[in-house]
Amino acid sequence: MIDPDAALEWLIDPVEVVPCGRYPGLPPELDAWHCHVMESGHILPVLPCDLEDTGEPLENLFRLPVRTVLRAGWHRRPDGVIVVGLTSAEMGHAAADGDYEYGDDGDRWDEHDDL
Repeated sequence: MIDPDAALEWLIDPVEVVPCGRYPGLPPELDAWHCHVMESGHILPVLPCDLEDTGEPLENLFRLPVRTVLRAGWHRRPDGVIVVGLTSAEMGHAAADGDYEYGDDGDRWDEHDDL
């Protein structure tokens, strides 16, 4: 199993991480992978579907907004890595402007009701 903390450390400088609570509406399988980052907002480290069979998933992870992952679809590999229903070529333009959520206070959570 790939440790979610190890995946997050591989992808994100710990200095960028903003402490936050549980993301409302997030499936429980994704909780451990969720992170709030200063420059990207609420994100998940994901593997593009066209790279699912690679031997080194950590080297092929992207960070995508939670809303983008939920909209695109996802599944977990046997090792726990989250695979998103997008190819690596689609990663750069998959997120809509409204997918980036930067709020770091309790009031911001109210905006997740539509998930």
